[in-house]
Amino acid sequence: MPVHPFLFSLYALIVLYAENISEASARDLWRPLIILFLMTTVLLLLLRFLTGDWWRAGLVLSFLLLMFFSYGHVYNFLKEDLQLNDVAIGDVYLFRHPVLVTVWVVLMCLGSFFLLRIRDLRPPTLFLNSVAILMLVFPAYNIALHMYREHAYGSRTNVQTASLHVPEGSPLPDVYFIVLDAYGRKDVLQETFKLDNSAFLEELQALGFYVVECSQSNYARTRLSIASTLNMDYVQNLIPEGAPGELNTQIKPYISDNNVRYELQEIGYKSVVFDNGFAWLNLKSTDFYLQKGEKTSIRLQLATTMTPFEEFFLRTTLFRSVIDLRLAGATVSSAPSHRETILYTLETLQRIPRISGPKFIYAHLILPHPPFVFGPNGEDIDLGHSGTELNDNSFYVDEAMRDAYRDQTIYTNKLIIPVLRTLIEESSIPPIIVLESDHGPTGYGGAKNRMGNLMAYYFPQKDVSSLAYSTITPVNSFRLVFNTYFGGDYPLLEDVSYFSGQTLNQSYEIVPSSCP
Repeated sequence: MPVHPFLFSLYALIVLYAENISEASARDLWRPLIILFLMTTVLLLLLRFLTGDWWRAGLVLSFLLLMFFSYGHVYNFLKEDLQLNDVAIGDVYLFRHPVLVTVWVVLMCLGSFFLLRIRDLRPPTLFLNSVAILMLVFPAYNIALHMYREHAYGSRTNVQTASLHVPEGSPLPDVYFIVLDAYGRKDVLQETFKLDNSAFLEELQALGFYVVECSQSNYARTRLSIASTLNMDYVQNLIPEGAPGELNTQIKPYISDNNVRYELQEIGYKSVVFDNGFAWLNLKSTDFYLQKGEKTSIRLQLATTMTPFEEFFLRTTLFRSVIDLRLAGATVSSAPSHRETILYTLETLQRIPRISGPKFIYAHLILPHPPFVFGPNGEDIDLGHSGTELNDNSFYVDEAMRDAYRDQTIYTNKLIIPVLRTLIEESSIPPIIVLESDHGPTGYGGAKNRMGNLMAYYFPQKDVSSLAYSTITPVNSFRLVFNTYFGGDYPLLEDVSYFSGQTLNQSYEIVPSSCP
């Protein structure tokens, strides 16, 4: 029996998930699995009707599926790796969709014609069944290894608490940790993106924030930066250097089971966390886990809905040409989902003061980080989606992307100020607010731009300028909060910025303060 068409369909999905397992969620798989199974079944039945033979139908279908699932990968390789997108003969571009799709269709027809002429079908069927099973072993192993590592490193046993002391009867303010992902420092925005955000910083100061003038992040990668901030220590002290490639998994429990959360929990705080679309950043074990309703994350003209992983999967197939050329008016974009998540978070944040009792609130906004979905006045746009990874690192590589980052930063400024004002004005006890970016923008400027971040503190009834200083880094943010308001005894650590291009190992370049 030809089971290989089903196995090849499964492989196309599973291998993509295995390659992006740190960014995608397992729940993203069930719907495409069902659709692929139904699609393969229908096509196999149709080809069986046309050829009169199960073996022949399976052989042709596996070849067609191979061509269908490989198109997007080949297109990305030709465009991104070999950079052949502009190679042309006259006005005909040889490696763009119109020509490439034509070549693909011709190959599919010729290949099917050849396969239909094979007489002895049993050997190739048995061979393809065996190959398909063997191919599935590799992504299955990677997924199993990831699951094992998550289980092995899934919880912490060394969370130390009970160091905070608040006098009985003292009011406990809400503590907000708001992250604007990839928001750059003032000079970085000015020099690289021609954006003067002085007015935004002045508005923060008018609200009572202390803006750290020469701020730098401690790490260039979000996982490391957030883990360091929420555990008030450097990653090198949290996790001794281990096996290569395991740091991504080892760091996860230090985000979900962080010291800041547990320290505050010990003195009566509830934790409130907002979903941000990244599974490894979501702290679902908290007291309140808030996420928008299951609305459209991808919108097709036929009103179907998909997740970002499903969009990514479609872009690796022949459907990539339909998407890019907008054939029949088809559009595929995760931008609506991203907009909805951002706006839901900001709207709901403003209701948090109505919840009684002391709370620790962590809101990580993937903003102004790509994808770029807001124009400077909130217009709907759609740029910055990667064609090769769910969370690509090379974003601002052309003028359009840099302009989009600048415009989205402008709208970020407009969005966040009213939210902060509401939190301050509507809280019965003035809140503590730590507003930071995990790192600066990627791209032009190298390590300086990547490490130059935003940092601002709102410490009610305190002169922050006498407590903080112009070069303080995020590792000391909650040390400062705990020492100032909760009787903590945390000496401030030396401020060091460690740059790395990835999070797979602990190989760092120390970046000195680059404040002008």
